[in-house]
Amino acid sequence: MKILGWSAALLLGSMLATGSGRAVAAELIVFSSKDCAITQQFRREVTEDYKGTKGDQTFPLRFVDTNKAAIRIILSQPATISPTFVLVDNGKEIARFVGYPGREPFLRLMDDVADVFQKQKSAH
Repeated sequence: MKILGWSAALLLGSMLATGSGRAVAAELIVFSSKDCAITQQFRREVTEDYKGTKGDQTFPLRFVDTNKAAIRIILSQPATISPTFVLVDNGKEIARFVGYPGREPFLRLMDDVADVFQKQKSAH
């Protein structure tokens, strides 16, 4: 599945390369601006439906305002485009994608990523 230049395989390959299989705390951080229309659309279309999914169980959702971001995670680069979705495991970025592809592609991608992440975690 290809989404804005990213695919589940690329995201998961990045996760494998970082050796992030042993999660202490994983999450999906959405870096956004409060005025971003795309983020507002994402909140309307996805936030409620994401709850309880495989994606949510593995990567709970957290919003961070890019204008007020004071977080304690290691990012590969600044999140300057809104929205930027960053998968974090044990305080380190393991993958990211920029932009919102729509409700269905987003939910499918996150479930795929969660499946592989959990399998990888179990294998270690």
